[in-house]
Amino acid sequence: MLDPAAIRVEYDATLRLASFISVNCSLIKGVPKAKNVANESALFAFAALLLHVSEWNLGAAIDRFADIMTDKSSPAVSGAPLNLMSVNPFDDYAAWCELKRLQALSGFYTGDFDTREDILKLERQLQAKFS
Repeated sequence: MLDPAAIRVEYDATLRLASFISVNCSLIKGVPKAKNVANESALFAFAALLLHVSEWNLGAAIDRFADIMTDKSSPAVSGAPLNLMSVNPFDDYAAWCELKRLQALSGFYTGDFDTREDILKLERQLQAKFS
């Protein structure tokens, strides 16, 4: 299972960059509920992508963001920003933290599951009960 502590530094950096973008980007500041935008998964994914290609250097990621926002080579339609998509590596980070906490509890099974054997065992039990 993923140990969220292994990506804590990157998670924190992504949160900082997403917050920076939500506060400093004129396209976002005008959006209703803009103060909560930093936690939106699309912006979070974009921030993580910028940091990843910037070798997790916050300053370099901010510079890349500025380059994107000032790029005139691909004009946006009707003044709207370009559509940028990526996969969010931190999706459900809080859930991973909770799973890791639960895994530390006594009695939490951390071994391998043999799904095939479990299904066969259940099948035998049902056949014995209903035959």
